[in-house]
Amino acid sequence: MLDIVTYFSHTEYLLSFVRTANYALLTAAEKGGLKRISGTFPEASAFAGYTLILFAMLASLWLDGIRARTTGPLAILLLIALIFSTSATGLIGIAAIIPVLFMRSLYVSPAGRPHPPALFIAVSIAAIPLVVLLVLATLPDVSASVGSFFNEMLFSKADSQSGRERAGWNAVAYKTFLDTFGFGAGLGSARASSFVLVLLSNVGVIGILLFGLFIWTVLSARPPARQPLSNERDAAMRAAKMGILAVLVEASTSGTVYDLGLMIYVLAGATTSLASPYPLSASEPVSNAMSFPERQS
Repeated sequence: MLDIVTYFSHTEYLLSFVRTANYALLTAAEKGGLKRISGTFPEASAFAGYTLILFAMLASLWLDGIRARTTGPLAILLLIALIFSTSATGLIGIAAIIPVLFMRSLYVSPAGRPHPPALFIAVSIAAIPLVVLLVLATLPDVSASVGSFFNEMLFSKADSQSGRERAGWNAVAYKTFLDTFGFGAGLGSARASSFVLVLLSNVGVIGILLFGLFIWTVLSARPPARQPLSNERDAAMRAAKMGILAVLVEASTSGTVYDLGLMIYVLAGATTSLASPYPLSASEPVSNAMSFPERQS
């Protein structure tokens, strides 16, 4: 919100204390007449990628009923920020994450009751076509502007300068993968516009298989049975896994280097930690569970 307000009021200097990088910052760009939200990030794509992770985690916690009065409104606000970020990365991420969350909302709780947000999400998705038709019928100027925006952001993306540049990166990365006979040219040797091609060109088939094994191991982790606070722990694990999925979606869409950032590894560590059984039961005192040898004189 501050990014939008300072842009249209010509007071961008108020955010200069968080925009101190020595490389080019694309914080004053527009698409289809809309300000591209970058927040404290150098560009809208980076803002959308990080926001997508937070949205996926908070929406997952909301579906599990964890602090719903807080996580629900925050998830909705993050979704609005993603939509108005005008980032293709954010829009594609929403299209990938929302169906997963919707399928999760259809699950039933152990007590046999549907999750509270399930009906709301189902009705909202069913109402989207009606809202779109209403806007098209009553506000033709708005619909024309929205149509030009999506055409510029998604459908004509490949014809833009950025689209052609990223397509060139992908072509070079794929050629590097072929020229190295599937072994890759080493970390940092090539960049692309998709994390999959980055892995193939950098570490080859072996590297992408090892990375896939790492992700599968984390996402397939299950919480231990018969432990205290199981509902909260299970919800936290599901939220962390949704965050990892959001990172992978964002990176597969626009990831340019092999470094996925710190967040995915924090979430992977949280998931594996929550999957480990507690060393002590809730009723067992620490003094009785640990024995120390007597000190020798």
